[in-house]
Amino acid sequence: MADGTEIDVRRVQANLESLLQRVQAGDRVVITQAGEPVAALVPLERTEHLIGSLRGKLKVIGDVRGTGVKWDALS
Repeated sequence: MADGTEIDVRRVQANLESLLQRVQAGDRVVITQAGEPVAALVPLERTEHLIGSLRGKLKVIGDVRGTGVKWDALS
């Protein structure tokens, strides 16, 4: 890898472990084919999903579905 950011597709398999180590360290590696960029290895963004992320952290008090207002739908 001449500049440290690009590698030809034919060399990826032989260098995959070291490429993944670089990506884990935060580097971005561009894979080229015939000198043209075709893909990139980039670190995953570690984000916690909203759904389920608060499980066990909140306590529900009272009726969360009600408004507290009594009404009659027929009137």
